[in-house]
Amino acid sequence: MHEVNPQLVHAITQGVLAAMSAPAETASADGSASQPTPRATIHPPAGICTGDYSKFIELKQSATKRPSDEAAKKDRRAPRRLADVAQPPSRQATNKPTPPTPVPLTGFITAQQLDDASPDHMILVAPAARLTPLARDWVKDHPGRVIRVNADTGEHAPRPLETPRNWLGWADADTPLARKLLGLPGSPLALIPAASDEPVAAVRRLAAAVGTGAAAGGVLLVTSAAATVCYVNRCTSLRGIVGTCEEAVRRGIHDLAANVLILEYPHLSDPSIHDMVKTITQTNPKPSQTLQNHLHALAHS
Repeated sequence: MHEVNPQLVHAITQGVLAAMSAPAETASADGSASQPTPRATIHPPAGICTGDYSKFIELKQSATKRPSDEAAKKDRRAPRRLADVAQPPSRQATNKPTPPTPVPLTGFITAQQLDDASPDHMILVAPAARLTPLARDWVKDHPGRVIRVNADTGEHAPRPLETPRNWLGWADADTPLARKLLGLPGSPLALIPAASDEPVAAVRRLAAAVGTGAAAGGVLLVTSAAATVCYVNRCTSLRGIVGTCEEAVRRGIHDLAANVLILEYPHLSDPSIHDMVKTITQTNPKPSQTLQNHLHALAHS
């Protein structure tokens, strides 16, 4: 095996390196040498990133605009208003326009006018305005929606519209309980103008008031309920029940839409009577169509 000549190897290596470092030339189609291909300049590494942006002009400008760590911590500790937290950012800067004040209705007001009113506002009624019978029924079916403007203080101080929610009462004897419940200022019942020994006349007047919409119902205080409940339920506008306890009254209102409560006061305590009267007078009984059909069928059987 021949020995390798170190000088020859060194000479070849130097020749290869010199050829590689020389600019490359390519021959054109006519055999002439073309311009050497430009080479990109490679710079040495800038160093290790230390987080210092001072050497980078474009980053240095943005870094000077950011708040310091202390300012950021202070901003996080600052309390925010509940309205700013609850609302999305797009709505925080917008002011919601105030809705226009509704104009009071005047003249004769129909149920159609009330039905066409905006559901977003209270319906104002002028002091001298009058409601048709159907409009009064609409008011009863939508409690709290209609208010009458006070004539003395103007439209900004409305008062609730008076609706036919009066409850009437009658007793077959002059007792302290009857005087407390009937006819006195602050009492829940208006007195039916009928003598204490005329239950038929009292029931007839009560039926007429309920039938015309002047009253929502009535409470009758009697010694015995047998005859009275028979008289009451002969009237098409009345649906009477005998009150034994507050739960029984609630069931009568739910099942029968009862608008007449008959109480045998000698057998009941005063607190129980007050509770039952309060329960029925806080309702606005209105029978369903199914119940009306049943009562109509029974009346002709």
